Amino acid sequence: MEKAIVPKNVAQALDLHKMTWRKDSRNAQMLQFMALPFTGLKGTAAEILINFALKEPATYMQAVLYGYEPRMETASDVADVIELWMAKPYVDDERKDIERLAGVIAKHFQH
Repeated sequence: MEKAIVPKNVAQALDLHKMTWRKDSRNAQMLQFMALPFTGLKGTAAEILINFALKEPATYMQAVLYGYEPRMETASDVADVIELWMAKPYVDDERKDIERLAGVIAKHFQH
């Protein structure tokens, strides 16, 4: 399965919790993410994840299990992706890398 595309604030909240739980095993982290929607925490990054998990449980679990990427929501977000992409050396040839970048951008706008 592929990575989930999630809103930027959800990706940031997931990153924060992964960093907080970085010493835990992958399995322990997954269990903590599964239990989080039932904790009732308020006013924190946890609340962002709780709301997202209750609204979009399948996408939340996909993000926990397979990883996630923040959704590009503005032209500035797209520009940031292009800038990062251009700073890296070509993996194959120029055309294949352009097609790969186009695929990354197109995938985000399909969601």
